[in-house]
Amino acid sequence: LSSAQCWGGSSSNNATVLKIGGLIQDNYMKAFNLWAAASNGKYTIKTSFKTYASDTLAAEVASMTDSSLDSYVHVLVCPYGSAMVSSCVSTVNSSYAGVVLAWG
Repeated sequence: LSSAQCWGGSSSNNATVLKIGGLIQDNYMKAFNLWAAASNGKYTIKTSFKTYASDTLAAEVASMTDSSLDSYVHVLVCPYGSAMVSSCVSTVNSSYAGVVLAWG
């Protein structure tokens, strides 16, 4: 995250805005929100995490990776687990220029 140009971030009032979100399991939500709330002085972090649900995953990921929509994020966090990561990655918009965090 050394430069907003790496992930398509924007600058506002000399602070870089990083939008991060995705569908994650509830038991991981607290850790991501604690990290986002920590003041680092370099970035303003805006989160849009939602509780993972297999029936809404495709639509939510498509929306979060479409730069023409307000729900767009610079960093997409996929749910934990290899099968869920695979489903998440397969629905990312083909023109998405952001980062996908795949874990588990």
